[in-house]
Amino acid sequence: MSLIDFYIDTNKVCIFSKTTCKFCNKAKQLLDSCNIKPLVYEMDIMEEGSILHKNLISKTNYNTVPNIFINGTHIGGYSELEQLFKSGKLSIMTEKFTYTCCFCGKDSKTKELEACNCFQKYTDDWGIPY
Repeated sequence: MSLIDFYIDTNKVCIFSKTTCKFCNKAKQLLDSCNIKPLVYEMDIMEEGSILHKNLISKTNYNTVPNIFINGTHIGGYSELEQLFKSGKLSIMTEKFTYTCCFCGKDSKTKELEACNCFQKYTDDWGIPY
């Protein structure tokens, strides 16, 4: 297992980025327009950023940023992300994403609070839900 594997979340979109990179910002904006919240690692402000970048290059053979992973799979950079978006494949790749209850950790396809039954339903004095 490489150092990069510790940073990649196999259920999410991960971007290895630099704060000054215009293509990194474009990638983040494109994902934001799709309501996808990626895990972003800004390597130019991370203490271990240079080591991370070297490991990223050896894992992906991709020297530039952004360096993007979806569901743990390396897809490339901004151009590849934009291509996936335009072809409709980005939504297919990310449709498996679920919402996770912050209380119990159960996954749900919707944001409905009752999906995991963590939240009490209102009941009358006899305990019957209404």
